[in-house]
Amino acid sequence: YRIYQRQRPPVHFGGALLYTALRTKLGVGSYRAASPTQLAILTARAEEALREGALGISMSLEYEPGISTAEVEAMMRVAQREHVPVFFHVRSSGIESPKTNLDALREVVSLARSTGAAAHIEHIISTGGTCSMAESLGLLQAARDEGLDITACAYPYPYWGTRLDSARFAPGWQKRFRIGYRDLQLAGSAERLT
Repeated sequence: YRIYQRQRPPVHFGGALLYTALRTKLGVGSYRAASPTQLAILTARAEEALREGALGISMSLEYEPGISTAEVEAMMRVAQREHVPVFFHVRSSGIESPKTNLDALREVVSLARSTGAAAHIEHIISTGGTCSMAESLGLLQAARDEGLDITACAYPYPYWGTRLDSARFAPGWQKRFRIGYRDLQLAGSAERLT
């Protein structure tokens, strides 16, 4: 907040606690779960961040595959107590088994049901609805009809962007996303990868 305040923006602004940043500061690797002791520390730090003005908790499960369901549930319980939403980049964006984007959405719905927390699916066009948008939206609508507080948003373009060293490009990415190197373009250029 201090960085943005110094820039004196002409609009109101706010931000969510980035859970992956908390894990990184604590030394929890991207590919392993937090220990019970680490989870207790992470929970306390999340509570503190919300008291200091964070508008919610952001979880990037696909980028940090080690985040356990227990960690997600703990953060959703914190969010529910503090009456803020949890923003999700869900665990899987692909349509190929063993874990599909529909499985990832089901995880969020199930945890929203068991914790009572509000959940928001970020840019569903590339995280929850990839290759199965009708089914994904149907799943979220059924959850809303059940009374769960679940929302989603989409950006207005048909592609996604990320770092080449992200977990999204773990082995098997071509099959998961049904794309190849020729479909990847370096940001800010017309250069395609080979």
